[in-house]
Amino acid sequence: MTNTLIELKNKILYELEISWIPDLAFLYSEKSLQVIPELLGELLDEEIIKFHKLLETPDSDINFEIFEDEDKLWHLFWLVSHLDSINSTDEVRKIIEDFRPRYIDFGNEVAYSKRFYDMHIICRNNCDLNWDQRRLLDISIRDFEQSGIHLDEDKKNRLKQINQELAKLSFDFSNNKLDSEKEFKYFFDKIDSIKEMPEDDLEVAKAKAKELGQEWYAFTSDDSSYIAVMKYCSDSSVRKHFKLSRSRYATETWRDNRPLILDILRLKKECASILGHANYAKYSLVDKMADSPEEIIKLEKEIIEKAKLKWNKDLEELKNFFDLNEINSWDTSYYSRILKEKKYEVSDKELKKYFELEKVLGGLFDIAKKLYSLEFKRIDIKTYDSEVRFFEVYKSWEFKSYFMMDLFYRKEKSSWAWANILRKWEVIKWKRKLPIVINVCSFQKWTDTKTLLNYGDVNTLFHEFWHALHAMLGNSDYSWLNGFHVEHDFVELPSQIMENWSEWEWLKSFAVQDETWEIIPDLLLEKLNKLSTFMSWLWTLGQSEYAMIDMLLYSEEPPKSVEELDRKVFEIKKSISIFEVSEEDKFHAGFEHIFSGWYSAGYYGYLWAEIIEADIFGEFKKNWIFNKEVADKFYSTILSQWTRKPAKELFEDFMWREVSVETFFEKMGFN
Repeated sequence: MTNTLIELKNKILYELEISWIPDLAFLYSEKSLQVIPELLGELLDEEIIKFHKLLETPDSDINFEIFEDEDKLWHLFWLVSHLDSINSTDEVRKIIEDFRPRYIDFGNEVAYSKRFYDMHIICRNNCDLNWDQRRLLDISIRDFEQSGIHLDEDKKNRLKQINQELAKLSFDFSNNKLDSEKEFKYFFDKIDSIKEMPEDDLEVAKAKAKELGQEWYAFTSDDSSYIAVMKYCSDSSVRKHFKLSRSRYATETWRDNRPLILDILRLKKECASILGHANYAKYSLVDKMADSPEEIIKLEKEIIEKAKLKWNKDLEELKNFFDLNEINSWDTSYYSRILKEKKYEVSDKELKKYFELEKVLGGLFDIAKKLYSLEFKRIDIKTYDSEVRFFEVYKSWEFKSYFMMDLFYRKEKSSWAWANILRKWEVIKWKRKLPIVINVCSFQKWTDTKTLLNYGDVNTLFHEFWHALHAMLGNSDYSWLNGFHVEHDFVELPSQIMENWSEWEWLKSFAVQDETWEIIPDLLLEKLNKLSTFMSWLWTLGQSEYAMIDMLLYSEEPPKSVEELDRKVFEIKKSISIFEVSEEDKFHAGFEHIFSGWYSAGYYGYLWAEIIEADIFGEFKKNWIFNKEVADKFYSTILSQWTRKPAKELFEDFMWREVSVETFFEKMGFN
């Protein structure tokens, strides 16, 4: 090995070991990516040797500290995986594909090591442990047992094979979706049908077209493009094209995700069966708040029934106002936007002018400061993209975390928004590393120095920001108790409850007209408040539809063919949707949350969290939304607790009772 390669590897290892922010521009550089595959292999070899040595620890020497170690391997592979989601290339994909099988093999060895399991039991029963250490060991022991540690070797070996196959299927599923999205482009050669569109959207579309060698207007697969067309394009056939195109990503012959879905459903059913569960849904719910698929389906049906009752009122208002006999799903955004402008005198185009990105971020940080005494100090660090922002986060002068924001659309970036942890919180042998938490979005950047957000973007920003805060603000020294590890039907609570601080009368703290500096008027806020539940049924029915598809696919026998899969999803959608369902709709081919994400048989968690947050936010509303006593209680009982207790106990610590759905129904206007 040349000295240059050794120096390069040492530099990468140094960046992984430092306690401040690693040089991501260097780690993601071409020269680093050339040596990372070999370095990953070397780190894995070291971990395997350390693990085998650990298993030789005599029972008398077992203590909690032997389970703790700096995990450079996880950190490096996680950074590479993050790069694939924000700047996917063939080179990065190959690194992951080549290394993943060995990495999963080692993970399987750890997960199914009877000696390692026994060592956890010995430590739990015999060591002097604090609360967090006991909780962490209890979770680890539970995970061993739920994964089948007591099964015979043949069954464990089959589960290991399934883990390998599912990891590849998940990776391929996401890449197929991203590649399909990247290819979507639509050009308007005339402005006639989009002349009502906001100026910034038109400018961005013209700039995109110019990059592609056209003098027209180009719209792509990102949410900002899609929303602009669905709200402002006057041509219904174009809106239909956009909606159907979005529902057919990853259905092309050469990257059709539907055969992958068949394999995913089959393998997860087999996994659940080996572990003694009737179906994967029952297995998935073992460590969630909800008790059974039947409970979830019953709740979803109740929500659907109430949402459809509200639909009759809202949809009839649209039909009557525009003298329409029927209305299609791709028409609702367009007509409801015009109705709000003409009947209620609320213009989305004008409203957008109050949401300049920098002012919204300032308002977001001010709310965090007011509620939880948080300070965000901007720091200048070179990284993988010039638009990425870095912050140091302080709570009452205590340095808590590093924070990154990667907010703008790039063709190579996954189109959805998310929060992620790029480095775990670690306190090992008195060495302290703060977490690095990131928010990723795909907002459209203006062609000049400012960016205006539509109201949906504002909600997205709030949602993901509070996911990030949940990850930053824990009071435990152990990263595996962090906020993202709470039960999956509870993990959306902090993000969804904080969307309330971006609504109506509280917008005045940051909603300032971009050109005139006028604070958003009280009259406009009153109108918005009256419209707060207008068309709320549409979002709720959509979420219920996704949740029912997810739960039924994972609780019933897996389809045996693509045709059977398509028909099953079609029938579920048809039974729920208030619109005519097109058989061309194959949206499940791109349903990453349940086929390549963490939400298999758990998508209901979004609505479940809506119910919980409506209940909890009622306490804030009773006492003023910036009431410090209520905010401190929420922080001390939920936000800072991570998963130090089961989610049900966290909720009850705050509310002193069980969950009620009535506040949710009131919030959505369903009563």
